[in-house]
Amino acid sequence: MGKRSLFTPYIGFVVLLGFVTSACTTTQDANEGLQLRYVGKSADDFFIKHGPPKTKYPLDNGKLIYIWSERPTIQHVPASSNTTVNLDGDTAYASTTTTPASEIIIQCEVKIIASETGMIEQIEAHGDTVGNWETSRCAEIFRIRSES
Repeated sequence: MGKRSLFTPYIGFVVLLGFVTSACTTTQDANEGLQLRYVGKSADDFFIKHGPPKTKYPLDNGKLIYIWSERPTIQHVPASSNTTVNLDGDTAYASTTTTPASEIIIQCEVKIIASETGMIEQIEAHGDTVGNWETSRCAEIFRIRSES
């Protein structure tokens, strides 16, 4: 009994896609880029450019922790089906697997620790989902590219 998949011609495409996406940015890339770009800069300048923080928490030592977040977007993923046909002599048996539709929430959230004078001392992705085109939404919105 031979087993053939209707999607066998697409294996090369999937392998090619793997090579293309291997250069995508990650949350680690986003964190490194955020630190290089914003540490030592004014938190006010960050908020003027990207919008106000979602929350602010004062620390006992006078520093402030800010959480900045973009508005989440929702991507709708349609349902899909995959059919495999098994041949046994002159008889074909079809088996179909269906994945239901779903939604993916896309959002970047950043944690900033600022000094008493308002200068950014630490900044990192606090919540980072997959983006629209990259594996890191934070890398997308802050336009940080992978070095690989």
